Amino acid sequence: MHLFQYESRQLVMSWVVVSLCMALLAAGGCNQKGNTGPKAPGPDVGSEVDVSVADGAPADAQPVPVDNVAGSYPYTMVVDGMEREFVVYVPESAAGETAAPLVVMIHGTAQSGQEFYDKKPGWRDQADLVGAIVVFPTSLTYCYFQDMNGDGEFSNPGERRVKTKWTNKKVGVAATPFGYPLCDADDIASLRAGNAQDKADADLVDHPVVDDVNFVDEMLAFIGQKHRIDASRIYATGFSNGSAFTLRLLVERSDVFAAFGANAAGIGLAIAHRIVTEHRGSIGVENNDTKHCRKLYRKSRAS
Repeated sequence: MHLFQYESRQLVMSWVVVSLCMALLAAGGCNQKGNTGPKAPGPDVGSEVDVSVADGAPADAQPVPVDNVAGSYPYTMVVDGMEREFVVYVPESAAGETAAPLVVMIHGTAQSGQEFYDKKPGWRDQADLVGAIVVFPTSLTYCYFQDMNGDGEFSNPGERRVKTKWTNKKVGVAATPFGYPLCDADDIASLRAGNAQDKADADLVDHPVVDDVNFVDEMLAFIGQKHRIDASRIYATGFSNGSAFTLRLLVERSDVFAAFGANAAGIGLAIAHRIVTEHRGSIGVENNDTKHCRKLYRKSRAS
């Protein structure tokens, strides 16, 4: 199947999962347990937040909006010393004084929030239909090693990778079958000695592993100050690596998000068990591991 067709099918599945839960929440269904809205960063986070709006107006000088104003809002903020980017889309159907639901669309490896913002058909089309605000964040870029052929070594051609990646407990983990060890100083130095693209990559990857959950916390807190968001209807959906990160949010931020849509993530039996036993009704999974969730779900219902 062509990649675009595959990704389009995954997007349709995430639309179905999240849009259904949006409707159910409006009627009092789906999973609302403990939903208290975006977490405010605690005093121990130590995050420097420096946000600017694309039109050049300082974000910290803008009052909390009375109404949602339709448009696209590219933001840049500094969290934990790293510059982060995300685009907020407010459709005409979400404009006005009524608080709108928010969907966080999390891209996959080697992709970006801007790429999913630009995708047609995509979440902007769905936002137009259902009256939801959508945010498209972008992950950081890492230089890491991935055992592509499963031989237990990381020295084969193509196994050193420079890609955008969400931190889902694999990036920076030691060389295990499931870990992606980071490039060392010599690897980054070799990039700096390469061509123009390698030099640009070296500047992007010369940083430690950053906690993306903290970034999401900061991003949601900021969006809540700039746009009218219904804190009981915040959703996360992702593709591939973004889907795996969505599942991390399910485990660590289930009190913030009302529902999750995970598309094309390898989740394994352990996380599948936690999904069906601890978060039943708040997650939709669409990939080859769906059978694990179905099997364990039937088992949990029988017990």
